[in-house]
Amino acid sequence: MNTYWLIDRVLSGKATPDEKEELEKWMAADPRNKEEYEDMKLLWEFSKDTSDKRKTDPHFYEGLYKIRDIIELRKRSGKNDWKVYLAILALIFSLVALVYCCISYQSKESRGGQAITIQQRCLDEVFVIVQKRYNVSIAVDNPSVMKCRFTGTFNSRARLEEVMDVIRKSTGLDYHITDRSHITIKGQCR
Repeated sequence: MNTYWLIDRVLSGKATPDEKEELEKWMAADPRNKEEYEDMKLLWEFSKDTSDKRKTDPHFYEGLYKIRDIIELRKRSGKNDWKVYLAILALIFSLVALVYCCISYQSKESRGGQAITIQQRCLDEVFVIVQKRYNVSIAVDNPSVMKCRFTGTFNSRARLEEVMDVIRKSTGLDYHITDRSHITIKGQCR
């Protein structure tokens, strides 16, 4: 028995009394069958209302066209969403990489807010650090002084005079600052 064909015949009013009885037996056999029949009946009635609506309402298709246009617009706008997400992800990745590079390339001597520690370095290296940090030039009367070793720590916010005093106390060298941009080193290392 093709139940869908039988239901169609009953709902359309074309069923014979035997077909109606067969459908009744089928529905009585299982509550799910009765439920399926009721669902089919609702669909049947709804489809009849829709066809009547199409015949009597001249604006019926206009509403459908508007719905179709809205669906198409949403489909088109959704196609570019992944590009936006990809661009945001690339921007975040670039910023993280930039911050990492900036932090990792900072030398220990130039990190703000920390003590600057120099261990067993020649004075020529120490003077390069001081020149970069304080934007000064350093001249040495005795070139052999540049081979002297220096170990010291000073606050990264220390003034130039304080840094030079630490170097003077550690090495025994004397210094003279002129015009806040030039330092002359005199004497011998201890």
